[in-house]
Amino acid sequence: MAEGAKSIDISFRRIISIGVPSLGSVILPQLYQLTDASIVGHVGTKYLGALGLGQSTVSFIFAPLISLNFAVISRAARERVQEGTRSESSVIDTTNSFVAISILAALLLVIGGLLVVPHLAPTREVGRSAANYCYIIALSFPATFAISSLMARFNGSGKNVKAMIVLLSSLLLNLGLEVIFVFILRLNVVGSALGTLIADFTTALWLLRDQDVPLPSPRSILKSLKREREFIGIALIPLISRSIFLVLALSGSIYVAGHFGTLTLATYSLGETLWLALGMGFDALAVPAQVIISEAREVGDLQSAKVIDKNLTLAGIAIAVLIGALAILLRSAIAHLITPDKKLIAHLSYVIVAVAISLAPTAVSFVADGIIAAFDDYRALRVTTAASFFVMAISFTVIIATVGEVTYRSIWIPFLLWIATRAVASYFVTLRLMRRFSNTAI
Repeated sequence: MAEGAKSIDISFRRIISIGVPSLGSVILPQLYQLTDASIVGHVGTKYLGALGLGQSTVSFIFAPLISLNFAVISRAARERVQEGTRSESSVIDTTNSFVAISILAALLLVIGGLLVVPHLAPTREVGRSAANYCYIIALSFPATFAISSLMARFNGSGKNVKAMIVLLSSLLLNLGLEVIFVFILRLNVVGSALGTLIADFTTALWLLRDQDVPLPSPRSILKSLKREREFIGIALIPLISRSIFLVLALSGSIYVAGHFGTLTLATYSLGETLWLALGMGFDALAVPAQVIISEAREVGDLQSAKVIDKNLTLAGIAIAVLIGALAILLRSAIAHLITPDKKLIAHLSYVIVAVAISLAPTAVSFVADGIIAAFDDYRALRVTTAASFFVMAISFTVIIATVGEVTYRSIWIPFLLWIATRAVASYFVTLRLMRRFSNTAI
């Protein structure tokens, strides 16, 4: 540590105080999709396929444009060290900027529902249901993006418990609404989307009032975009391109599955949703890594950064092995919880094993992403994600050319190669960044 530099609190208690609430705040959005799938899965396989296609299209638009929250977490952590826990103008400007981005996202999603989804669905009925899902979710985007902005602020500035409570309340509201819309009113996929729409707007309006953030207006949004121009310019383009490669891998593989039948589409989309629900839990380690290393960089505390890097990576691997083993042991029960379809259950048992195997490299890649974001090296995030995507694309090409058909089993080979490549590439980037930090901190 450089002479005169402050030391950062890296105690186990601090990590837990950031990580456990973060576990809730990163898993709960994934549980949104998993509960949607569970509810719609009890209605019918064709609706489940439509939901999977609709959710993948939403993710394809949402994830790249919401990726700026990576930078917001690091920024909020540094502001906490510099100025305390709150910077009102920064909070308002960030929220307004996210709402501005949401308008573009909503437009792209409507275009996707009109022009893209019908050509990717295995049947016309599935395509129509998936498109309707996209139109309704597009209406919810301003609220969804505002929530994401404020959650990133909370996680970066130490308000992780509040973030978790807010998202849990939103999830429960969404769940209750979906039960009514899907089972009682029999609106199926449209009912699932309406539940999300109402829950997100209710949560966003409460958060804006709680944080004293005025309702965004065209004038306030334009002013915020001008003030945030430099910050957005440095972070947004690399993060968007990074997320595009990430979503191309996740959504692209679902689109491939859709061309080989509704059953393959349903099983793969469920498996990917399960992977997201379990894998995103490793952000409970990535968020403490990002927050603490961002603070350490601000004050020049090299030793704390090194300890956090090593310990959280090892912890991620250990937790992944444990969760994977439990998932394999309970695979039959998990499959029965998701769907009553016996044929689908048999396929899901295999899918759960594949997901379990993927968890260790998932843990390494997620923690590494948090560390890389703490160093503001967003270009490196783009490069590692692009490299892993091309590995997946090449492996899909080889399988289709040699086997002639992608099944619910073979589709997981490119997925596993993808996540393994991400893990290795990201880990080596963190080693390079730590060496660079060592040279500048001396």
